[in-house]
Amino acid sequence: MTLDDDTFRSLQRHAGEEHSRLATFAGRLLRDALERREARERARALAADYRAGATDVRGGLDDLELAQLDLMGAEDE
Repeated sequence: MTLDDDTFRSLQRHAGEEHSRLATFAGRLLRDALERREARERARALAADYRAGATDVRGGLDDLELAQLDLMGAEDE
């Protein structure tokens, strides 16, 4: 991987602050960034699935509510 001078110096500084080897620190930094990105992607996909299914869920709940009301009405008779 090729880094510009500023990024390389910043990476060296942060690795030194943690008393880590540069490659170890860089690897950990990349893994953390990739994990955060993947978590954001999973959250976006989950939100999209929820939005797409929200109307389906709402309709299903309405059906269950009607069935409950029918059962309650049958108990009263």
